[in-house]
Amino acid sequence: MMPDKNNSERLLVVYDGDCPLCANFVTFYSASKNAGGMELINARERPALVQELRSKGMEINEGMIVTWRGHYYYGAEGMHLLAILGNDSGVIGILNRLLFRNKKIAKAVYPLLAAGRRVMLALLRRKLIPLEIPSPPPPLPFMDEGKSSCPDGSHNADQPPLPFREKETK
Repeated sequence: MMPDKNNSERLLVVYDGDCPLCANFVTFYSASKNAGGMELINARERPALVQELRSKGMEINEGMIVTWRGHYYYGAEGMHLLAILGNDSGVIGILNRLLFRNKKIAKAVYPLLAAGRRVMLALLRRKLIPLEIPSPPPPLPFMDEGKSSCPDGSHNADQPPLPFREKETK
């Protein structure tokens, strides 16, 4: 599913769309100028992708994931890559460059951002991204055609059931 060799120059950023810090960062941050295009992927809308990334050892609740040129960059490494590729103009670009262009500083600062995300989600009463993909509900059983759907056989399956009426008590 990721990364696609035909689109190796395209930068993919997988983030938590329910986290205002994450969503605002990826919305306002533009690395597309230097990376050949950028696609933002809300992890909450792609549970199968989240499972795939988790199977590769990348827990989305602990860090964002960036893919570029066939490689995965997780957490601080992803932010470091975005700092290198990104535009340096604007407040976010300057702040990102100061915090994440240096790998050692990025490794030290990123856990604070991840903790801030957890605090923000808790304050907003939002949950972390689920650890398992919810199973779809089981299909409803179909009634055999021509058979009554009422246990006492009181109505024909070709006709809708009559509304329920309580017996009058005197």
